[in-house]
Order: sequence, then structure tokens, then C-alpha cells
Amino acid sequence: MLQNNRSLYSDSKDLIEEPIFYLFRPSGSHPPENIKKNEPHPLPNFTIEEWVTDNHKQAGISIWFGDSPSCSCPRRSNPNYPQEYRPQNGQGRDALVCKICDLKCDTTYWCRNCDIEKLKRQFRYWTSGNQLLDEFVQRTQLDSRSYHEYFEWIEPVRLRNIEHIADGGNGSVYKAEWIDGIRVIHPKKGQTRTKSIVALKVISCGDDIEILTEISRIYRVRNDLSDNNYGPKIYGFTKHVGLGKYALVMQYFENGSLRTYLQKHKEIRWIHLAYLASSISKGLKTMHSDGVVHCDLHSGNILVGYNSIEPSCCIADYGTIKKISSLASRKCGIYGVIPYMAPELFKGQPHSTATDIYAFGMIMWELSAGEPPFNQEEHNSTLMLNICDGLRPSIVEGTPDCWVQLMKRCWDSDPKKRPIASELEDLFEEWVYVYGRTSEFRRKCKEADEYRANHPRVKPKKRHSGATYASSFIQLPIFTNREIGTASSTSVVSIEGSKFDINAFGS
Repeated sequence: MLQNNRSLYSDSKDLIEEPIFYLFRPSGSHPPENIKKNEPHPLPNFTIEEWVTDNHKQAGISIWFGDSPSCSCPRRSNPNYPQEYRPQNGQGRDALVCKICDLKCDTTYWCRNCDIEKLKRQFRYWTSGNQLLDEFVQRTQLDSRSYHEYFEWIEPVRLRNIEHIADGGNGSVYKAEWIDGIRVIHPKKGQTRTKSIVALKVISCGDDIEILTEISRIYRVRNDLSDNNYGPKIYGFTKHVGLGKYALVMQYFENGSLRTYLQKHKEIRWIHLAYLASSISKGLKTMHSDGVVHCDLHSGNILVGYNSIEPSCCIADYGTIKKISSLASRKCGIYGVIPYMAPELFKGQPHSTATDIYAFGMIMWELSAGEPPFNQEEHNSTLMLNICDGLRPSIVEGTPDCWVQLMKRCWDSDPKKRPIASELEDLFEEWVYVYGRTSEFRRKCKEADEYRANHPRVKPKKRHSGATYASSFIQLPIFTNREIGTASSTSVVSIEGSKFDINAFGS
């Protein structure tokens, strides 16, 4: 069995603190052959100090987290008192047991009994001013399985330096400094906070029931997506004092939306464009696998960050996300941005995973062109009719062939011919990651970069005053079969590689 931690490490000159946790592996497990004593473990803050066995039935690994408490239980007197992972019910799965209350913990540094009791004691000290919202936040705390999972009410006075960022169809977005900051796990301090810059998304709902319904949908999808790092993290709720409206407190992305990012970064290497598309496809796959359709996917609803050193995207604006089972055909109108909307939507058909894929195809084109689709067209019923008749943006010269073919499949007029999100994820995984630097796709990206460098671009035409890229409710025109199929060819957008100046876009 695992020896006492004092005797086990008493002779080590390099160790000055006791290990806080012991990890007991299932019967018959052995230490990995490629990890030796005192070498860093692949996971952060984990170090393999020594493996201890008893007739090869158990193996132990010490995990060093400094001298911080493992939970907030008031009965805890020894700050170095360990918790333990033990196999449960012979399933070979590790389970954390709090040594303070002897109850199972869901994750490291989170005892559902001790930590939730601490949150419950704070209920009487805060209120949002809305009983339903209070009950909702409290419920997320009572049901939480980790230190990071629950929502909290953030008093407006704890937010300062609030700046307006942008307006959208679902409300406005602000940037703010959160004095208390997000919850983090520190290697030595355990549960702590760090002052943070956050985004405030004003909720534009009406009465209390609508607010709670909106929040519930956001919370459900947020759990599905942010666990996989494909959605912005949501920390809780506050109230914008000036507007008197409730707001989501969310993860702030310094690079802003994909649309803004493409305007600021004029010459992006093609392989980096592929990284961006790949991360969007992963987010779509996660959503669609859970039976969720975004319903309003466009470059303004995609936020840009970095995964390691690679640019990465996550899908935002949960206000329009709905379960597939709840979608219904709307005959009078629809919500969205016309250039990213599939032709079947203009014919009164409901949103589907295929309409998200169509929008993804338009985003692929935007990545290749550096500007939103149809920015020189008025966004009206004529454009909708032309899209139904097969109008798509012209291919930018120099775009890799495989990119073009996939993009065309995504925006096919027949929803059944469009790829599904999992296929997109697999393709980009193969293109960008699997075959590494010797892949055919990387060779084509290099050729596309060279083509762009050798073909100077000129300033594009000014964006049409009637081109609108903020989500809005669109009254659907009534198209007859005669009208569809007679669109004028003069409406086709033409962007030649030698005449398009991405550097001048946005001026």
C-alpha cells in the first residue's frame, strides 16, 4: 500500500512541502514506462515523484498542489490534510473522496458537501432584484460539480471601466474590469480569484419569465460547449446600471469577432485561415452532436482567440441557439443576416444543421476574401431571390482547390448535398494536423500564399450603404416559382484576385 507521505519523502532534498493528494489507480495498473521518477507529468502541476506498489495490485502517484486547502469546510484544521482518489465499485474509475466529511468529491478542489454549503451561507447576502434570476443562479450553485461550473451574481459596483464595444441584433456588448475576477485554481493557494477583463452581453429580453428562459437555454448550451473550449465561458450575471438591463458576464476576447479580426489582420497565412476554419468546424460538430442548431451563424458571432500559438475560434451569441426539436417553420419572417442565410430559409423552411453548414461555407469564403460576402450588394428581397436562384460570391483567385470544392459543397442549394459538421471536422483535422508539415494541403497553402504575394491587390469598391451585417428580423417576400429562376446575372459579385485589395477593406 502507499506509504505515509512523510516517510516516503523525508530524504528528498528537492521537496519542501507535503503532497496534498494521492492518486490510487485501479488494481493491476502500472506506472507509464516513459515517465520516470521526478520528471514532469504531461498535465500542469502534476509531478511523478515515486510509484509504490503492493504485489503489483496498486500504484500511487503524488500530485503536488502546495499547501492550499482542498475544500472550504470549516472543520478543516490541517491545511496539508490530503484527499484521496480511489477506485469506485470495481469500475476502475478514479473518484475523489473528501477526507474532511468523507463524502465523494466530483473534482479536485471541490467537495460538493463542504463547498456548496459555503455558497448556501452566502445566499442571504446577495440578490439580483429578480426572484426568478436569484433562484436560477442558486440552483446552478447547488447543482455544481466543480469550482468553475456554477454561475454567480456579480454586483454592478464590482465592475468598473465599462466601455461599449459593439451593438448586435440581440443586444449590446461592453468591456469591463471585474475587480474580484474569475475563479481559478492556484497551485499553492487552491481556490482563488484573479482580477479579470470580461465582456458584458446585455440581455434584451422583456419580463422576468423571458429572462429566465433565455438564461436557461444559454446555461444548457454553455455546459455543452465551453467544456470543450468551443464556446466563450460564462461567469454569471450582473445589471448594467445605465441601461437598467440584465447582462451576461462572459469571457473577453481581445481579438474580437472574426469579422473584426480579418479587417485588422490584412495578410493572414492560409494555414492560419485553416486553423480558424478547423476550430469553427469543431464547435459546430459539438453543437450538432447535441442536437443544437445555432440559427444565426456569421463572422460577427465568432470570437477569435489563441490555442497555444495557433489562432482559434469559438462560436458565440447563444441568444438564437435552439434545440432542433423546438424549431418550426416561420412563414412571416426570419432572424439573421441575409448573406449567411441558406436559400431554403427564404422559402419559409425552418433552420436545421444544414443551414448552419451553409453559413459555414460563406464563412469559408470570407476567410479567403477578407471581407463579408455580398458587401457590394443591397441586402434586400432582390438579393434573397438571387440567392434562391443560385447566386454565390465569386471565387477569389489563388484559393486552394480543395478549399473551393469543400466551400461549394457547403453552400449547395440542396441541403442534402451539404456535408455534416463531423465530416468538416475530420477534413480539417486531416488537412491541418494529421499529416503535419509535409501534407499536400500545407503545400497548397504555401502556393496560395506565394500567389497572393505576387499579385498586388487594389482597393475594392466601397461597401453598399444597404449592406447590413447585424442580425435582424427579416420579413420574407413571397416568391413564386416563376420568380425563382429568373434572377438577373448582373447581380453576381465579382472579386478577381488581381483587383481585390484586402489591405484597404474597412476604409
